[in-house]
Amino acid sequence: MRSVAGLYAASVSEQTRTRYSAYWGKFESFLAGRGWSVTSLTPFQVAVFVTDLFQKNLSSSVIMSYGSALAFFLPLLGHAYVMKDPVVVKCLAGVRRARPVLDSRAPLLREDIYLLCDACNHMGWSRYDVCLFQTTLLLGFFGLLRQSELVGKHALGASDVRVTGNQLSITFRSYKHKKGHLPDVVQLVATSERWCPCLAAEEFLEMRRAIVHTDHLFVFASGHPVSAKYFSTTFKALLTKVLPGDCRVLSAHSLRIGGATDAALHGKSVLQIQLLGRWSSTAFYKYIRPYVLQFGGGLR
Repeated sequence: MRSVAGLYAASVSEQTRTRYSAYWGKFESFLAGRGWSVTSLTPFQVAVFVTDLFQKNLSSSVIMSYGSALAFFLPLLGHAYVMKDPVVVKCLAGVRRARPVLDSRAPLLREDIYLLCDACNHMGWSRYDVCLFQTTLLLGFFGLLRQSELVGKHALGASDVRVTGNQLSITFRSYKHKKGHLPDVVQLVATSERWCPCLAAEEFLEMRRAIVHTDHLFVFASGHPVSAKYFSTTFKALLTKVLPGDCRVLSAHSLRIGGATDAALHGKSVLQIQLLGRWSSTAFYKYIRPYVLQFGGGLR
């Protein structure tokens, strides 16, 4: 039978526990070096520790990880209130403001997506697999999808994607940070460009309908869902083939970042982008890369 401490520890992954334990050890050493004890800990002492980390030029993300470690261990010692104290909260907020985390992930642009779609035809895949991967790229980009919505925890079902005339409808029943129980529906309109998400989805749905009978949208011809690992590996292989110099700053999330950037470049309003990406806050602003404001006329 597990103890309370055992269940508490099991609430995070082993990797996270290991990292938290290392940070906690450094915190205890910091206290001991000043003659302080964790048994009589005060919010001010934690604030001094945060300040010390900041003065050592640690990044804000690392300092926040230290904060998470303290927030994990302190409740077990009866100090749950410490990390919620206004002094500690404000010091951590000061760290984030004074040393903001820069998002180094680059966006994929529309032409990049088209080049990746072209490259799918030269990877030695079956026609079905080519169509499958081209559709993931186009829906991911124009629909601002997260990787987990393409393949993974929140993956779309075949019944969630419908093509009617020149319009593509995507129904999201779950996704990261989703609020409420009603599904969200995003509409994409067909384009006359050489790669169109609506036409690609229509062709893929027709192909999979003839050989696959499971509801997962992105499945192999065998019926097995495309795994996140396979998607990431294949995506990297395509990037290496088409954009070898940019692989370090590009990832599957570059589809969503690039889609938001592209939407702004093509005149979509702030509200339209927010609805398309299903953001409930202004967090999407960080996805719009600065050059859009310089060359694309800004956001409306």
